[in-house]
Amino acid sequence: MKRLALKFALLTVLLLAFALPILTACGDDNTVKEGDFIYHDGKDGTYTLIGTKYDKKGEHKWPDTLEVPGEVDGNVVDGIFDAFNGCYAKKIVLPETITFINDCFNDCYVLEELNIPDAATRIIGKSFTNCPNLVESENGFDYVGKWAVGSDPSAVLATLRPGTIGSIDGVSLMGLMVEGEIVLPDDFYHIGGRAFFDQWGVPADYIKSITVNEILSSESGFARDSRDKRTVVDRVIVKKSLKGGLLYGAKSIGEMVVHGDTMGGGYAANRLVISGGAVPAQYSIALGGTELVINAEVTSVGGNSFISKTLKKVTVFGDTSIAQNAFAKCENIEEIYGPASLLLGMDTGSIKTLTITSGEVSAALLSGARSLESLTLLPGVVVEGNAFAGLTALHTVSVPASALNALPGDRIKHLTLVSTTVLSENAFVGFTALESITLPSGLLSVGTDAFLDLTSLKDVYYGGTVADWAKIRFANGAANPLSVAENLYVGGALITEVLDLSALSPYAFYGYGKLTAVGLLPSVTVIPEGAFYGCVGLTSLSIPASVTRMDHNAFGGCASLTEVRFAETAGWWRYESATAQSGSMIYENYLSTSDSAARYLTVTYANYIWKRVAV
Repeated sequence: MKRLALKFALLTVLLLAFALPILTACGDDNTVKEGDFIYHDGKDGTYTLIGTKYDKKGEHKWPDTLEVPGEVDGNVVDGIFDAFNGCYAKKIVLPETITFINDCFNDCYVLEELNIPDAATRIIGKSFTNCPNLVESENGFDYVGKWAVGSDPSAVLATLRPGTIGSIDGVSLMGLMVEGEIVLPDDFYHIGGRAFFDQWGVPADYIKSITVNEILSSESGFARDSRDKRTVVDRVIVKKSLKGGLLYGAKSIGEMVVHGDTMGGGYAANRLVISGGAVPAQYSIALGGTELVINAEVTSVGGNSFISKTLKKVTVFGDTSIAQNAFAKCENIEEIYGPASLLLGMDTGSIKTLTITSGEVSAALLSGARSLESLTLLPGVVVEGNAFAGLTALHTVSVPASALNALPGDRIKHLTLVSTTVLSENAFVGFTALESITLPSGLLSVGTDAFLDLTSLKDVYYGGTVADWAKIRFANGAANPLSVAENLYVGGALITEVLDLSALSPYAFYGYGKLTAVGLLPSVTVIPEGAFYGCVGLTSLSIPASVTRMDHNAFGGCASLTEVRFAETAGWWRYESATAQSGSMIYENYLSTSDSAARYLTVTYANYIWKRVAV
């Protein structure tokens, strides 16, 4: 009962809002009864049909067909208000003079045919509910002829069909209460007030997305006044332009997609996406959200284009031309992705995260970036030698190896290398604060002592596979970051076992203490120098019959390795160097037991080259 009373109250408010000019004039002296109908005399040469003689039950039987006149006593019948509700006519003919229909044709269970005149520009209020023979439903919307008169709140995707009446100025599509996606056709160019209210005058709670093409005019679609509850809209997509106050009253707009050629005024969406065109210069477009995205299809952004105190993140894709001072009036930006030209004329003091996709980076460009903590440079970005000298807060970087010399190594804690195939000798000299490093899958070789004495390094992340890592050519043990780091992560997982290895490069797992198991495929014939030196986590090992050579310290320093099983124990010799002409035989009984084999491999003969010859 309380809910019914609430709905009745809301309906009463709605009716008053739409019909106040009519109701305030309605009195006995303004009511005209003529023929089958009752009218309100507007005193301006117009009549509004407000009832019929059939409304009172039991007095007159509804005819099958009822025709409304276009003129009565010289007055034009231009609208219908609160009439034909509960009617039992099968066909109603309206004159071409009708321009609006307000709260009519409800509960008309037998009504089968009704023409809506071309002159009509508004169907508002609660109209056409419970008219099963008249209303047609399609893709989440209810139609009477070309008019959309309601929608299905549970629709996941509601697409308004082309040609729907609603592109006429003044129309109000009441009740687009779809919680999923609403798509309006390209020929739909006007959205009237309270389009997103239900039939009781209550605004929608939540809409996933609204897609429009070119809205030339719109009224407040979500709120009547400040007392209305607000609507959450996840996304608004504007293909060309949106004019008017459609979005007024929306509590939260997650994302709005607009076209640069038609931008102007202000945008309150949390995330604004510019889909294409050119953003005009000197317009100072006001942004009320926190994120701006400029797609690759945008050709240019003019100078002094934006003004915002809330904007925190700017992303520019592609080769969009950015004019100097484009963001001069946005002083609180904290995160940027785009060309170096974005920073020209900008107050960079608040920037914490910066990704530069193209252009040239200089000390002058970054001189004010006192808060910059994270920096990413994409391949191709040109860097001056002292570009990062004044960045005292910088601790995380992602750069090609060519930019290493410009970095303040004593402050960098987290480093990601991109598009790098070769690291030079002593590549990280001076990176005394380095705690983690990410190496790319394309890395082929690392120079001598690249990671020497980096005692702070703890974590190594690798973009390839374990098999790829095993093939990297490390020049010596200190060229491998595992010689100082504690952990190796591949594919996000901590590596403690390396199984099914098909090939190995020297120093592949040099010093990696977390390694507990090694598995070699029959394709492995050589275990190169230092491949598993210092792997103190290894306790047992099997040497397959395919292995015929093990170089200096292949397993030296593996202090916990106490069980080694040779598939072939006979025919092994030891040599002091690769060029030595003679060597000494390793007696088979030395290798016949696992503990003895482990001792000779890891300690006694660790610093020799082992070769197996045919017996």
